[in-house]
Amino acid sequence: MMTHFMVVPVNDADVYVPVPFRCTVRGMKCAAATNTVQTNDTIVLSNGANTVCTWTAVSSDGLVAEDGALDATHGFDVFDPESSTVTNKVLKLAPTGSPGMVIVVIELDPYVTLIETPALA
Repeated sequence: MMTHFMVVPVNDADVYVPVPFRCTVRGMKCAAATNTVQTNDTIVLSNGANTVCTWTAVSSDGLVAEDGALDATHGFDVFDPESSTVTNKVLKLAPTGSPGMVIVVIELDPYVTLIETPALA
């Protein structure tokens, strides 16, 4: 299975990244570029108001790569640049606290399979 990665800098403000193709988020890894990050600062990757993946700093040291955690409910939301829903077309990255410059690596899975119930097929 081929996986695609996006690298996005986030610096104390929301960032909206257009999705390049229909996909789900398989994971997220972050590294604060400076030591301004504090323990429990976060970056939330979301689909509109739905949290998809959250990174929480476990160290106040910069340059420590840490994994984010997929949300149990929305961790497999589908993003699609052709969607009629605007929030499905972008990945929203929202920092809390003041983590400073954080490099975010997002793992995207282009092999989205949707299963419809028989009543909807």
